[in-house]
Amino acid sequence: MAALSAARSARCSVLVSKLDRLSRDVAMQKLLLGTLILAATVATGPRSGVAQNYPWCVVNDQTGTTSCRFVSREQCLASTGGNVGHCVASPASPSLPAPVRGSRRPNG
Repeated sequence: MAALSAARSARCSVLVSKLDRLSRDVAMQKLLLGTLILAATVATGPRSGVAQNYPWCVVNDQTGTTSCRFVSREQCLASTGGNVGHCVASPASPSLPAPVRGSRRPNG
């Protein structure tokens, strides 16, 4: 009986050792996968340091701050709410495109 008990104990010890090693391997794989996902997210995320040269800025008349983030004068005017500030062409933006004019008809 003692030999049988010792054999069972040895097998249980081996199984516990294998399960412990397996759980450590799984934990390490989860950690590695999480690290890779985090690195990929950071590497492909939005670039906050990249400057945008939008053509229109709103100047807040109350605080004097300027925010250049508008693609059209109409969009800028809509953001002012009529009483917050005024819109100006951005000095950092390339020149604004010239307005499109219709063809002139000759007189007569």
